[in-house]
Amino acid sequence: MIALFNLLDNILSAITWIVILSVILNWLITFGFVSGSNRLIYGIADVCERVSSFLLYPIQRIVPRINGIDISPMILILFIIFLRDIIATNMPLTHP
Repeated sequence: MIALFNLLDNILSAITWIVILSVILNWLITFGFVSGSNRLIYGIADVCERVSSFLLYPIQRIVPRINGIDISPMILILFIIFLRDIIATNMPLTHP
């Protein structure tokens, strides 16, 4: 049971970092700090974008952009923090 909670916590943590990496890479490519034609950067950005867009799309349908700023990654990360807190409070301390 503890292994299941740890697995869920690790998955939620990985999703959080993928969303953060996707946003940062998008900013770096948009502002020209990193070349989008670099194959390594493009590959990493593409994978992060695919994973994060799958999770962000339902939020983007509900929450509109505010002055052109997309706040859906922030909402998703707050939701993940909420889920991780629920998992941490309900995790059993010992094996039965």
